[in-house]
Amino acid sequence: MRSEVALTPNQVAVFERAAYRRFPTVTVVDAAEVFNIIREFVRFTSAFAILAGVIILASTIAGTRLRRTCEAAVRTSWRYSLWNL
Repeated sequence: MRSEVALTPNQVAVFERAAYRRFPTVTVVDAAEVFNIIREFVRFTSAFAILAGVIILASTIAGTRLRRTCEAAVRTSWRYSLWNL
């Protein structure tokens, strides 16, 4: 059997103390606090994933730019070496 009560943040502490005094074996879970913890975890995980993606994208772009520069240099030197034969 579940029972749900909607309280304002100011009433939560008063309710928890009263519930613990009246029913010492019942566990009171503040769902708003649980949702806040989950929200902060999701926010942190999202920020971490976006930052990691930006770093990976930047390193990929830098790596392919260096590779293209090297390939262009090899092609240019190869082209000029054919004309000098």
